[in-house]
Amino acid sequence: GSLEFSARPENGVVDDRAIRRMAERSVVVAELDEDDFGSRAGANPPDGAIINYYTSANSDEVSLEIRDAKNKLVRRYSSLDSMYKIPADNTPPYWIRPQQLLSARKGSHRFTWDMHYTPLELPPSYPIAATYMNTAPDPTSPWVMPGTYIAQLTVNGNVYNQSFEIKMDPRVKISVAELQQQHDMSFKCYEGRKQSMALQQEVHRFRAGLQSQLTSAEIHVAEKLGPLEKQAGQLENTLPGSQEPSFGRLNNAFTSLFNTLQDSDRPPTAQTISALAIAQKQLQELVVKWNELKKKI
Repeated sequence: GSLEFSARPENGVVDDRAIRRMAERSVVVAELDEDDFGSRAGANPPDGAIINYYTSANSDEVSLEIRDAKNKLVRRYSSLDSMYKIPADNTPPYWIRPQQLLSARKGSHRFTWDMHYTPLELPPSYPIAATYMNTAPDPTSPWVMPGTYIAQLTVNGNVYNQSFEIKMDPRVKISVAELQQQHDMSFKCYEGRKQSMALQQEVHRFRAGLQSQLTSAEIHVAEKLGPLEKQAGQLENTLPGSQEPSFGRLNNAFTSLFNTLQDSDRPPTAQTISALAIAQKQLQELVVKWNELKKKI
């Protein structure tokens, strides 16, 4: 069927830092009546790039891809996606922002891209600075850089493109070069965390296989596999009291550096730059040790 498609920022401009600040400083704009605790007079605009589209008929699948000016994929959504599972923790349910899924049904639709890369596959966590019914999960992927982006909507094999701009909040006094450095370092932390998590899971599966063999292994086999299982354990997680790196410890290090970089509107400090270089070097060294360990089986 026919489709009308537009991608636009709220009020004509997408300000990544401005929107982040707005979200962090949001307040309830109405006084609550004692007999109507949930009433509100207004709300902040959506914190992202708003994408409006209309389809004249139901579709099997609708997909939305966000691409940068070099046509590199930044984020992908599909109407076949499923909602993430909210863990049973102490987060009040009335904090949490309702999840959005891309719709493939006939009619007009509005979808908001949060101007981040694809989040890590982790259970969501929520900040303590909550907004009633509008608290988004803590981000696990970086903000994108200001620039030109393309929203590409695919409906039943038909592709529709619309370009739009993300602009920097003019109140933030940071140069483009410094912002690019912050972005690039954040992305290295993001990729480092992904790699650390994947390798940690790989080592865990490796250890589980060895432990299964050790339960019924002959003495000479156990003498070979036992030390290997112990070495793998040290790669998976750092032992208490030890300062040796492990994939688990590096995951935490990349997470901490990522949060430091993404929570600031200032250039990365020399300490942060040094810490990231050390973490990347340790990750490379651990990968070498892990590959050598696997060859011993």
